[in-house]
Amino acid sequence: MSDMKIYSVGLGLELDEKPKPRPKNMSALFHQLSKPNHFDVNFSYMHLEDKYVASNSSKNLNSTDFFNVVYNPFAGLNVDQKFNNYIFSFRQVFNW
Repeated sequence: MSDMKIYSVGLGLELDEKPKPRPKNMSALFHQLSKPNHFDVNFSYMHLEDKYVASNSSKNLNSTDFFNVVYNPFAGLNVDQKFNNYIFSFRQVFNW
């Protein structure tokens, strides 16, 4: 997928380096969960333009060779694909 374009932007913040004491009950746990030590936010976008693969032109996609059956889900077919993917991730780290 050499034609794929990938764009990504992220931010990570260290809020507190010292570990927190272990919570003794559920109330203390919920109180600590509202105060993370570190968090990361990321947004990524992947885009692949229209890609056409003619029948029997790829060993890993659409080959009709009998011995490559496992690796060829689209054997003997013409494949036309377009791909857009949006990814948002959020991570919180708690040091206990």
